[in-house]
Amino acid sequence: MAFCTDTVCAGEGVFALEAVVTVTPRGIVVYACTPAFAHVGATAQAIPRPEPGRTATVSLLAVPCHRDEIPAHDIAAALATEFAMPCSASMGYHVENASPADLQRMLEVNQQLIEALKERVAVMLAHLGE
Repeated sequence: MAFCTDTVCAGEGVFALEAVVTVTPRGIVVYACTPAFAHVGATAQAIPRPEPGRTATVSLLAVPCHRDEIPAHDIAAALATEFAMPCSASMGYHVENASPADLQRMLEVNQQLIEALKERVAVMLAHLGE
């Protein structure tokens, strides 16, 4: 098999996030969104640095007037670093009339999503190796 695709979720209510992740033997692609308002607000590509213990170099493209670049960066960097392979992450998160507390909560749920993605990607990579 050349790749595996699955869905991962975190949060609830207006802070619910869904992600589709595709894993190949040489890279990871993630699309994450708030299900009620799916869109693309930013895309990040992370390339792991070759030195042991280092993170990743991340490039970002953001749609004007969107705030998705931080979650896109965080997902791409975390997965590229964890699995030592390139990762592309596109996001579309939306909370209507978001307050600063809402934005902080969304970043917290994004961290939960990252942990769920790490667990799922590890299983998917093991499956690809069989």
